[in-house]
Amino acid sequence: MGLPEMVEGHACPLNTEYKPMSNSINAQSLLGQMLLAFGYAKESAIEEAFAWQKAERDAARDPGFIGAILVERKVVTAEQRDFALQVQTHLRQTFDQTQVSIDLNADSKIGEILVALGFTDEQSVNSAFAWQKAERDAGRDPGFIGEILVSRNVVSLEQRDFGMKVQNALRGV
Repeated sequence: MGLPEMVEGHACPLNTEYKPMSNSINAQSLLGQMLLAFGYAKESAIEEAFAWQKAERDAARDPGFIGAILVERKVVTAEQRDFALQVQTHLRQTFDQTQVSIDLNADSKIGEILVALGFTDEQSVNSAFAWQKAERDAGRDPGFIGEILVSRNVVSLEQRDFGMKVQNALRGV
């Protein structure tokens, strides 16, 4: 199952119909689904924007992209939209490379998020978990898994911080 047809230069599908939303995201998630999952927008505001966009298209007018509509209507900020688009782009690029789409939600751990974003692989995260457990079993404090992945040069500090921003957004923090 592939992803929807993409608009050139934009990380959003063309002429997609509104779909009911959930609080999880993956490579197939539309921008509105991400904004809802991050707690940036209410579903009713997204539904209204989609309905307006569809009516404009049905009238042969170009309404623009849903993200721009939501910013114009002050449903979300440009920064929130841009962050959600960055996440969407990373998830889709990872899917394109691996053909694996990982569902992320408020319970997702940082290792899972970093894998879904394409910053590392599952084997590297599992290796870091094993080392963390061995250190704890020996009575030492190994630190958090994100710190371990950075210290082992598995991910950069910027990648870890981006992953943590995704995790916090999914948790509504």
